[in-house]
Amino acid sequence: MEWYYANESDQQISFQEENFQRLVNEGAIQSQTLVWNEGMTDWKPCGQVKPGLFGSVTPAAHSPAAASPVASASQYTTAGPAAQTGGVQQPIGPVTTGAPADGLAITSLVCGILGFLCYPLGFVLGLVAVICGHISRKNLLAKTGSKANGGMALAGIILGYIAIVIGTLMMVYFIVVGVMAENGQL
Repeated sequence: MEWYYANESDQQISFQEENFQRLVNEGAIQSQTLVWNEGMTDWKPCGQVKPGLFGSVTPAAHSPAAASPVASASQYTTAGPAAQTGGVQQPIGPVTTGAPADGLAITSLVCGILGFLCYPLGFVLGLVAVICGHISRKNLLAKTGSKANGGMALAGIILGYIAIVIGTLMMVYFIVVGVMAENGQL
């Protein structure tokens, strides 16, 4: 099961349930660190959710990761009146997927969109989108062992391939029309 914890920089970091004990031992998660998963309605201190993890564990001595985050209400998304309980807004879920957006994935998506929309530059922008997208997904696989959160890069790759096809067809069309016009066939 995928979990999230809020670190000292107010980022939500994703991790797998089997890594709970390791993160507690390293001091990244303490008993007051807020945690969440899709089965929960709101963020709760880890000590309430998994009290057995803190019985005999001493966090790493004064490491930066050992500082417990205190989550601010502004870092979570909330819904309107339906999510309010007793005047307190309840978080719906994490704002991010636990990792900052990858610059190559963003480049891939932007170039894929622009290549899809700008036919004269479609081939070149599509090529950039495909290359950046594949590099981003390769880096994600190397970092996490999974391509699970590579949706932005995947969208860029798909749009990039479409832009390459459309750009190539447009180039062929203009070449054929130019040759036919030069030979007086138009």
